[in-house]
Amino acid sequence: MDWECTGGWYDVYECRYNSNTDTYYDCRKVGEACAKWTYVEEDNEGGGGAGEDDGFPSDGPGECDPLSTEPCFEDGGGSTPPANPDDPCDLPNPPVWCNCTDTNDTILDDLEVKVQIFNLWADSNGDASNSSNSKEQAMWVVRDPATGEYGISKFDTGFANFSQCGFDLTTGNLSVPGNTVGWVHTQPFEVGEVMYSCYNMPKATIDLLIQSGLSTYIYNGVPSVNDINFHAEIESQTGLNLKAYVVDKNGITEFDENSSPLEIGNNPRHNRTCY
Repeated sequence: MDWECTGGWYDVYECRYNSNTDTYYDCRKVGEACAKWTYVEEDNEGGGGAGEDDGFPSDGPGECDPLSTEPCFEDGGGSTPPANPDDPCDLPNPPVWCNCTDTNDTILDDLEVKVQIFNLWADSNGDASNSSNSKEQAMWVVRDPATGEYGISKFDTGFANFSQCGFDLTTGNLSVPGNTVGWVHTQPFEVGEVMYSCYNMPKATIDLLIQSGLSTYIYNGVPSVNDINFHAEIESQTGLNLKAYVVDKNGITEFDENSSPLEIGNNPRHNRTCY
């Protein structure tokens, strides 16, 4: 018998909390934990040795308990799972992603995806008081065809370079994992925020342009033209029909190659209740 992490590993963060805006910010990673442990029976043909066939504790602590908190017994009756419970949302102070409300979107409502969107937003430093200290992050969402379980694969620096205002591919070839069903990326802005850092011009000039009626410089909560074109290119090269999502300070927007970068109302939008 052995303990295996079957629910996926997630990063544990400590964050500061703003009760006025009900948001978390200045998050830092403090460790990792498993979302679900499963006690798995091993094939011990030709067994032998203490703890394998006599019902006594094994010689090596931690053989079936990764945290070495309990000895391992043959029949499992004396063993207890590691410190993490099966469902971390049952903890007295559960992670913030446990407070997500369902969106009726099978990808966004999946526990593993919720955890990883939270981690992605924290990696973006999206709740920093100064948004110029933030940068976009992105990940693929994959689905195991045998089990139906979702997982993620982050865009790494070998694939894309990230800034606060977008990302650029570092290679001309798209590297899409097998069984990909969608992708998620962050835009660390608040709807209505002026994106001064994204334009190489004085702040006063941008303000004058906005006053003249140009809204290009104001974040409106929708994917950019580059995001929409990138999504279309993925589907063109892979032949896949993928879901795409943008996570910002206010919500999560779904989009596809036909979405409009001008009107937030043209794209399905979900309130950001836990990221």
